[in-house]
Amino acid sequence: MTISSLQPDLAHRYRLIGAILAELRPASPDGRLRLLDLGAGAESLVDAVLPPWCELHRADVDTFGRDDITQLAPGAALPFADSTFDVVLTLEVLEHVPLADRPLFLDECLRVCSRAVILSTPLGTSTTRHLEDIFRRLAQQISDQSIPFLEEHAAYGLPDPELTASALARRGAQVVTLDNAPAAEWLLANLVDFLY
Repeated sequence: MTISSLQPDLAHRYRLIGAILAELRPASPDGRLRLLDLGAGAESLVDAVLPPWCELHRADVDTFGRDDITQLAPGAALPFADSTFDVVLTLEVLEHVPLADRPLFLDECLRVCSRAVILSTPLGTSTTRHLEDIFRRLAQQISDQSIPFLEEHAAYGLPDPELTASALARRGAQVVTLDNAPAAEWLLANLVDFLY
């Protein structure tokens, strides 16, 4: 898979991830960066931007029949020692973690990494909720079907930006927030993807 084959919002997100990884490249002799793709899915989209000096380990609550994915137990500690990875990537995962499990999830992300957690998630702002509601209603009208990921967002609640940042900061993390895709672009890309 290449960046150009992704939806525009995903392409923007993964280009940003690639740029961040380039900044985090260690100055050590081998220059290797150990990454954990937490919630990797059946097909790791991060592969499209992964520099050759990165060592990727994939983990998810499902292995999708693959031997290279570590299976995780929802709501449990990660099966890795402290600081096993330089960087933990958790892309579009936090919103699928039940609210009660989010503190442990964030603690575990910080525990198993030595340098950075890159967390990408739709935030529970009024704009995001409004656009997801538009998408949900249009999809229902067009196909008489619900969108599973949107139903899960509604059931679990989208992460609150201030609460998430403060939870990470209380754990000693320095938090930097970046926009990763314009909301209207997200809606358009997802509607086109849904229709085709």
